[in-house]
Order: sequence, then structure tokens, then C-alpha cells
Amino acid sequence: MSQRRFSRLHPVLLAALLVSGSAWAADDGHDFHHHHLSAVGGGAFKAEKPKSSFFLGVEYEYLFNPKVGIAGYYEETTGDFDLQAIGALLMWHPTGGLKLGAGAAVERKFGERKSKALIRFQVAYDFHAGKVSYGPMAAWDLIEDQSNVVFVGFGVGFGF
Repeated sequence: MSQRRFSRLHPVLLAALLVSGSAWAADDGHDFHHHHLSAVGGGAFKAEKPKSSFFLGVEYEYLFNPKVGIAGYYEETTGDFDLQAIGALLMWHPTGGLKLGAGAAVERKFGERKSKALIRFQVAYDFHAGKVSYGPMAAWDLIEDQSNVVFVGFGVGFGF
């Protein structure tokens, strides 16, 4: 599948994932776990210069209590971006499966030593089936070179 055709499918795939997650969601009264490990993937978009790519990442969150946690993440974004990012987020779980996060990170192009600092704002919603969680996520990176990147994806995780 060509990059152009795939980038046109991003909004359709996101809508399908959101609808399917809502339809399968039962009572969100899940057991509390201090540790949560998840894999995420989806699309990355840059508004200033029309660019889009695919990203994959992993996120670990430690919850101090059912409402507040701290997370670390690592992501690789391919295609138009070809970069890696690693960062930390302060997470807040205000209600149900809703997760809001904000934090700092660094990114760098593959094969280069120079890094750029960024601030990330993230929102996600986890549906739970026992220890397994799944759901949509979105993030907005404000990068030190004045560019902005939006990530929209889907995650699958495990609480322990």
C-alpha cells in the first residue's frame, strides 16, 4: 500500500477504532494495578509542512494511586519523519478510563546525534477487560524548533 493511500486511511481507521471500542466497552470498574505496560501505534501528522508517517511505541506507567501516575515512553516514527523520541509524562486519570498527560521529551533523527527538546500533551481512553486494556490515544508535541506534530493512534496494554 502506498504512503499516500495509507495517509488517506488514517481518519477512517481512527473512527472505526473509536466506534468499535465504544461498542465493546462494558462497565469500566476494573481492578487497580500500580504498573501498566502498553504498546501504541498509529499516524503522525505535521501541519506546517504536509507530512504524515506511521509511529510505534511502548509506554510504561506507574500509578501512585488510581488518579495519578508517572509514565515513560519510547517511540519511533518512520516515513517523512524518521525519528526516535523518549520522554516522561505526569498522568492524571480524572474518571473512568480517561487519561490526561503532560511532560517533556527529546527527539532525534535516525543516525544523527543532535536532539531537540519537546513538550507533549496526551489524551487517551482505556477500555478494560480484566488486566488487559485497549483504546484510542492522541498526543500533541510542541518541538523546540517551533514545529508541532500530532499523533493519533491505538494502544493495547496490560496491568500488573
